[in-house]
Amino acid sequence: MYQLQASGGTTYAWSPALFLDDSTLANPTATVNGTTVFTLIVSDSCGVDTLSTTLFVYNDNPTISNDTSLCIGSSVPLWAAGGATYSWSPATFLDDPNIATPICTADTAITYNVTITTVNNCVYQEQVFVNVFFNPPIPVIDDTVEICIYTSEIINVSGSDTYLWESSPYISPQNGPTVTLSPIANQYFICNFTNACGTDKDSVFAIVLLPNVQGLGDTIICPGDNAILGATGGIEYVWTPTTLSLNTEASSVQVTPQVNTAYQVIGKDADGCYDTAQVAVQLHDETTVKTDIKIIALVGDLVELTAIGTPPGGNYKWSPPDYLTCVNCATTEANPDSDFSYEVLYTDLNSCTATGGVQILYQPSIYIPNTFTPDDDAFNGLFSVVPINVRTFKLEIYNRWGQLIHIMTETSNYWDGTYGGKKSPDGVYTWKIVYYDQYEKPLLRAGHITLIR
Repeated sequence: MYQLQASGGTTYAWSPALFLDDSTLANPTATVNGTTVFTLIVSDSCGVDTLSTTLFVYNDNPTISNDTSLCIGSSVPLWAAGGATYSWSPATFLDDPNIATPICTADTAITYNVTITTVNNCVYQEQVFVNVFFNPPIPVIDDTVEICIYTSEIINVSGSDTYLWESSPYISPQNGPTVTLSPIANQYFICNFTNACGTDKDSVFAIVLLPNVQGLGDTIICPGDNAILGATGGIEYVWTPTTLSLNTEASSVQVTPQVNTAYQVIGKDADGCYDTAQVAVQLHDETTVKTDIKIIALVGDLVELTAIGTPPGGNYKWSPPDYLTCVNCATTEANPDSDFSYEVLYTDLNSCTATGGVQILYQPSIYIPNTFTPDDDAFNGLFSVVPINVRTFKLEIYNRWGQLIHIMTETSNYWDGTYGGKKSPDGVYTWKIVYYDQYEKPLLRAGHITLIR
């Protein structure tokens, strides 16, 4: 704003009036964004006169350094530009408060004001904040985070002034305390924590969770019969289509389809991950036979197979006949040495037929404890695993810095809580295991073991 001045008349008319608070005053206030020519018509009893004046606007553009920081005992340069003179206040910790580039040696956080006067005598006020750190950063970051496959997770870290994450296509952004992780396999995400006193590095291990919702109950039924559909691998379920006789959010539902129908179940597991499976129900003419769909067994066990024909009183025939104790019985026993599928043919008294199937699976699993106490008291002092239906395995144990400290490949192997001949400290250790089933298919797991002395 600028106040124009005129005198010698009784009436005044300034233009352009758009930029004036009152164009009829002798001394109106002008508010302009650029150089503007104002015209004044002055009149009194003796006549009229026209005058003009130019209001120059200087586009000075002073700048100042960004907020900054220093480590106690060190210094940091401040700077301002675009002026003719500079005055910094307070002058505390500055080598010269009247120059454009003073050196700051603050021992506590402080805000400086700088008055910048340009060659056009325009005065600007700016501020810069100087933070003072007394120690290198202390990273605050989770050891692990669990993320469902094909989803993402936002994590927050703290304890530093700036954060720079090591490059990965599965993290966004690459800097800052809040990032989004979207890994497709287990991996570490490493962050460099930096302040004026130095840089420290820490990491979070992302465990990718793989939901495994399975639908049970694929079957063939007569029109009007009910079929029981089941799902495993979740703690919550939603079934579709919704034309179901029972609760559509249960793990087991009853259906009476009028046509062949494929039912879909969306399951949410204990980790909050979602997976989808299907169960198919087909219609036969008046005759059905029901069997277990899948049987999970131990290698070497004798497995009981049962078929139930409807209506009762018919004949049964199992195929192939391999490993069976009875081919023509409703209930038989099998002892195959690997995953095996059987089919039963049921023929009722009217010679109507129906078939059903059962699959024997020797799924591998490994029991892995989550805590052990190597405190020399003869109880729970060793960490070991118990494999079931597993041919070979390899388990690796890592400390919190990602350092491999122990490997186990045999059931007789164990970890006694030492590394390099020294007792490892109490805490949570990460393990990763790859194990192989009877078909040498690799399976991966990861988790934690807590060492307590």
